[in-house]
Amino acid sequence: MLFYHSEVLKFISFYIIKLTNESIKQLSFFKSGQAPPMKTILLIDDNAEILENLTEYLEMEGFKILAAGNGKKGIELATEFLPDLIICDVLMHTMDGHEVLHLLLQTAQTAEIPFIFSTSMSEKVDRAEALKLGATDYIIKPFEPEVLLKMINTWI
Repeated sequence: MLFYHSEVLKFISFYIIKLTNESIKQLSFFKSGQAPPMKTILLIDDNAEILENLTEYLEMEGFKILAAGNGKKGIELATEFLPDLIICDVLMHTMDGHEVLHLLLQTAQTAEIPFIFSTSMSEKVDRAEALKLGATDYIIKPFEPEVLLKMINTWI
C-alpha cells in the first residue's frame, strides 16, 4: 500500500509542477470558491449582425463582451473598461479601424491591449500594413469562429 501511495504522490507532484502561473491563479480562485475573472473582449464593427453573432458565440465561450457599432464608441469603451483584447473591423464608416488603432496606440493605458483586425481585405499587403501600423493580428472575413477563438486564446 505504501508503494502505491508514493507512486500516486509522484504522479500528482509531476502534474502540479506542470501548472502554469495562470493555472495556479485559476486553481486558487476555485479553491476559494470564487470563479476566475472573466476575460473581456471589445468588439468594434459597424455590422450589427456580425456584432450580435460574435457576441453570442464568445459569451458562450466564457468571455465578457463589450460591443461598439463604430470606432468612436469603441475608443470610448476601450478607454473606460480597458479590455483584455480588442477585435476591430477595418472598413467602417466615419472612423475606420486604422484610425481606431492609431488613437488607441497614443494612450499608454490602451497601447498594450492586444488588437486584432477583422476584415474582408484579403490581400497580403493589407495584412502587412495592419501589422506595420501596430495590430497584434489579422483575421480575414468570413472566418470560422473556432479559428478566431484560437487566435483569441493566443493573445489573452
